[in-house]
Amino acid sequence: MGATYSTIQIRNLGQVGPDEFKQLLGTYFEKKGLTTTTDKDAEFSYWISFADESDWISLGTSEYEPGEKCMEEDVQGIAKALETHCLLTQVYDSDFFGLKLFGTNKMQADIIVAGSVYDDEMLVEGNPAKWKPLLKEGKTWDELRTVCESDYTFAEDALTDIAPLLGINPNNLSLEYDCTEEIAKSVPCVHTLYLKNAKQSSKKKVASLTTVFKQVFGEALEPLGFVKLKGRHPYFVRLIGDEIIHVIAIRNESGGLPGYKEFNVYGAVATVYRQRITLDQSLGFNINWFTNNIHNYYRTNPSNYDKKFINSIRIFSYKTDDYEAMYSEVERSLIMANKYIMPYLTKVVDLESCIEFITKFIGWQSIYGPDENFFNDHPMNFYNEGLLYVKTGYSGDFMERLESREAYESARRHVPGAFENYDDYYRKYCDYALIERNKLDRLLSNTRLYENCISELNRRREANTEILRSYGLDI
Repeated sequence: MGATYSTIQIRNLGQVGPDEFKQLLGTYFEKKGLTTTTDKDAEFSYWISFADESDWISLGTSEYEPGEKCMEEDVQGIAKALETHCLLTQVYDSDFFGLKLFGTNKMQADIIVAGSVYDDEMLVEGNPAKWKPLLKEGKTWDELRTVCESDYTFAEDALTDIAPLLGINPNNLSLEYDCTEEIAKSVPCVHTLYLKNAKQSSKKKVASLTTVFKQVFGEALEPLGFVKLKGRHPYFVRLIGDEIIHVIAIRNESGGLPGYKEFNVYGAVATVYRQRITLDQSLGFNINWFTNNIHNYYRTNPSNYDKKFINSIRIFSYKTDDYEAMYSEVERSLIMANKYIMPYLTKVVDLESCIEFITKFIGWQSIYGPDENFFNDHPMNFYNEGLLYVKTGYSGDFMERLESREAYESARRHVPGAFENYDDYYRKYCDYALIERNKLDRLLSNTRLYENCISELNRRREANTEILRSYGLDI
């Protein structure tokens, strides 16, 4: 599961500054019945990202999700009101992306769709005549097409390579902000525009999901030692000694019924011995090392599933702009998190129990062989905790730490067809575990490699400790 988000890129060849641009944008929103205000009275908030030597300005809000009507209206209206080109950027689960180009007549001028789409018929190459006028001097359509046709693990990485071809700051084209209210505090080039309805309304102010999450979960988690991290992303973190952290976070989910929004709550543990702690990134970026209610429910009830209950905790949903429903769902998600996430986190009190948690919920962490670089040249393995096995001298029996065969057999009987290839899977998993066991044995028995590994562990601890301090943790 990857990132899903949308942003609007606004061409700024006149190099309008932040204050003037906010005035222009405010004029556009006035025609929609909104007026600028302070953060205290705001009903809506937008972030506006400027960057040096960039021909474009980035605009986003928590309201912008693929398929949302307000986003389509804004990109068309802003293009016409400011008499410029606008680009709607949409990323879907980090698999593929869409670039929709709009001109001053409010009409969509062209579209590019690229990446790992569900069906090849979804791919759209785009019209070169529409894009060539937007390319920076010296850049070509062939370069743009090459990026779109290349394989990327994450769709947002492709956008990072497209950005300089169009004169966009690479960071701006791949921005994903979960917490609009805190952006201006943590990113100097980002400004926040606060809006409210121009006419007094008897309707209760609708807070953002992140705001409600921080309120509801904060009241429950802070007495347990959790603190809200500094920065734009809504992570609550608890320190366990000076090596382990417990994490609780929320994430907007894509999809669902029209007129409804969905979210889920996730939990995780991490140590200062991983390659890099990355809580300055969104939950979508970090999702590979988080677990949720469903994951934990299955492990608690391996053979006695309540399908109706499963559906009720698989995702949390509320009607768009229904504050009471949103608040109620966040409260319900807290109840479920206390039942299916917190008990597992609470058991993680030392490195050995941390290994147990990670192996059970995330999977076996690879040692990557006796490599003196310890895979540091692969940045996307930032969440790998494989060196914990060396740190603890871990020598448990891997076979005993696999999910029991009996549990799988019971699940297969309960959910027909779910594990048709279980026998092959089980054999391959055992073979893999044996290979990793041999790698660990070599590291533990080779003095030179072991000493280099310990040195790397100390380096990671020092670097990650400084990262945690930068988030506002007292460690």
